[in-house]
Amino acid sequence: ILQTAIKEKFDVSLPLTQIKTAVQNALYVGVWEKSALLQKSGVVVPKKPEGYGVSGSVIAGRDAAGVLWGVQTAIQLLSADETGPYLPNVTVQDYPTLAFRGVHLFHGQKALPFHQKLISKIFSPYKLNTLLI
Repeated sequence: ILQTAIKEKFDVSLPLTQIKTAVQNALYVGVWEKSALLQKSGVVVPKKPEGYGVSGSVIAGRDAAGVLWGVQTAIQLLSADETGPYLPNVTVQDYPTLAFRGVHLFHGQKALPFHQKLISKIFSPYKLNTLLI
């Protein structure tokens, strides 16, 4: 999702790789408890389901959903200058207060393409987690 957003907003392609040690000019994304690198980064991740922390070049989630919400927040924060896209130097620690955040949708022959766009463009950025059909 993050790669796609950066490509769409700034026409920049970023490589995606798994690493175990810190390197310069990298963005670190993952589940906090599963990565020693993320734990050493100093980012604080709330101890709540779907919690996440964004700080500098680190996006860490308490669980997979938290990583997704952290990525969505990072996308909302992305900026660019003459050197290219960057994340501003901010710290975000957040988690949802409601477990159920959803929408009820219509059905029909043309519903699937519409719903796919709706999920990627609206539901995910606003961190909705339930879809009722």
